[in-house]
Amino acid sequence: MSVLCLDRALFSKDLDVLRESTDINWLNISTTKLKKIQEPWVDPEYRQQTLFYRHLKYEMRPENRDRLLTFARAFLQECQRLHGISAVVSANVDYWQEESVKVACRQLNIPFLVLCRENYVTTFTVSWLINHFIVAEFQYEGVGLAVFSDSTKCAFLQSGAVKPAQISVTGAPRYDRWREMPASPPAQRYVTLISFAAPIYLAPNVFAEVANLFQRLAFAEKEGLIWIVKCKKGNEHEGINRSFPELERAGVQVSWDIDLPVLLQSSRVVVGYNSMAITEALLTDAHIVIPNWGQCMLRSDMVLFDPADELVRECVTFASSLEEMERLIKEMSAAPVVCSPERRRRRHELFSRQVYLPEDKSSADLISTFVKSHIGRAKA
Repeated sequence: MSVLCLDRALFSKDLDVLRESTDINWLNISTTKLKKIQEPWVDPEYRQQTLFYRHLKYEMRPENRDRLLTFARAFLQECQRLHGISAVVSANVDYWQEESVKVACRQLNIPFLVLCRENYVTTFTVSWLINHFIVAEFQYEGVGLAVFSDSTKCAFLQSGAVKPAQISVTGAPRYDRWREMPASPPAQRYVTLISFAAPIYLAPNVFAEVANLFQRLAFAEKEGLIWIVKCKKGNEHEGINRSFPELERAGVQVSWDIDLPVLLQSSRVVVGYNSMAITEALLTDAHIVIPNWGQCMLRSDMVLFDPADELVRECVTFASSLEEMERLIKEMSAAPVVCSPERRRRRHELFSRQVYLPEDKSSADLISTFVKSHIGRAKA
């Protein structure tokens, strides 16, 4: 059984696990290539996520719509001829370059499915999604949608863009790897800063302060620890090296391709802000320190970790100033971490608020069942 995956950055983490763990043949095509082919038929101002749905359906010039749909049908038919694909899988419900593919899938009776890589957890992002879809009058016209969490499922349903029968909560295959982690963690040699330099985090000044702190502490390092800044993408890695050249001179590694679960489990201290990587760190014994000053003092509805939440305070430590951050990192990095069973249980509870973590099956198993069930219905 073969499935065509419309691949994007970060989605590949889940696809890698699905390839290793299931008997489905997951075939890739870059959405960038798919986009470039369609651009001559779509004016630049209409190449917008979510909003293109109505444009294609009601407003587009008929000749351009016909070209898009003719291309999408021919593309899928050739994929069927060459690879025998039984379904198409995307990373989100509303990418503009995939709307024509959805229409062609319906016409050819090929299930269009989404394994959603966006996880809507904070009140702010949930409200934004609901309002965005309502204003855009967006409707998801694929047949199935798998999401990471109950909060994301509720957001989609409240928006009216997705029907209850379409949506399943499966968790994320990328977190299945934690099932295979050794009970005895490797030596905790890293002090890790999860980058929050990108504009989306709204805290560039605080990140600069923390990055400079890492540079100073690493330069004075005498305990054999490894200081590292973990980036999400290669272009962010290049930007940090340009903006903070002193990190390299102090011996701080800046990496985007290091394996995140292994890095987190090998860390004594993990520092970061409003990131799912910090959520993932809850699955380790490492100390987690979050800045809580300046630009990092957002409204409680905008943060993954609210300082006012009792469970959050049990699981992570907030630094109210750069000076407190420095003191905490020095103290916490002085010796390997010892985490009690109760603290691990509470951290698992906090993780499960943000991401569904199946107990008796892996997320890859749930997604395999989800995909096969929709393929079976299409063939019935």
